Amino acid sequence: AGKCHVVPYGMNTAPYTHPSAVEAGRQRRASWGNPDRMVLFLGRLVYYKGVPVLLDAMARTDATLVIAGEGRDREALQDQVARLGIADRVRFIGDVPEADLPSVYHACDVFVLPSTAAAEGFGLVQLEAMACGKPVVSTTLPTGVAIVNRDGETGLTVPPGDAGALASAMTRLLDDRADAERFEAAFRVLAARREDYYGSELTQIWEHNRALSSEVTVWLLNDLTATQRRRMDERLSDLVLELRELASKERSRGGAPADPEGPACAVQSC
Repeated sequence: AGKCHVVPYGMNTAPYTHPSAVEAGRQRRASWGNPDRMVLFLGRLVYYKGVPVLLDAMARTDATLVIAGEGRDREALQDQVARLGIADRVRFIGDVPEADLPSVYHACDVFVLPSTAAAEGFGLVQLEAMACGKPVVSTTLPTGVAIVNRDGETGLTVPPGDAGALASAMTRLLDDRADAERFEAAFRVLAARREDYYGSELTQIWEHNRALSSEVTVWLLNDLTATQRRRMDERLSDLVLELRELASKERSRGGAPADPEGPACAVQSC
């Protein structure tokens, strides 16, 4: 275990927290008829995303669902919506340009990632929704998904494929705004602590790693001499040492989170 250190994903939260994004979200919601309770799914419409389970859950949930994204399963999902009799509460909006993502998140009340298979390795959309102050419902997959969204701390998690549990979790967050506000506050604290620690040091290691990768690429395009192999080994060893020092500093700081793979990896400087 001492040989491995996790460097979490980083994201620039500025576009998601800017006041213009909040206002654009209000306008977008108004263009959708200003529903009282809105759930959002954003992602590819493919098997492992679990959208059929979400639709079954929506049949038991008093809310409107917006589905953002495209994929081979769209037609089958639209047929399912018709069979369930919820066409008046489900809106497919297709792919969303990156610049418009913040406004789509801000338009909703709850974000849901109902993935059902381990092909969902992380779920960056969870962090984007959290950055917009939205509570998240996700599933307890044995991947990074449940690491990003901590049950009862930054959102709620449910067993994959359990439409009843998903409906209950969505209803809880839609009914209790205090829960949603508590989850938002928890994410802000975690994000601030991670940003304070990783802001400069992780950037330096990233730049070093990028330069190293460029050199490795050049070496792999040519026959490696013994000297080149030695240089590559030395540089890789240096990188490992830097990562170890980074982890050691984090453990020594009382205010830093103990686990480096937590959800607050919104590092604006990365």
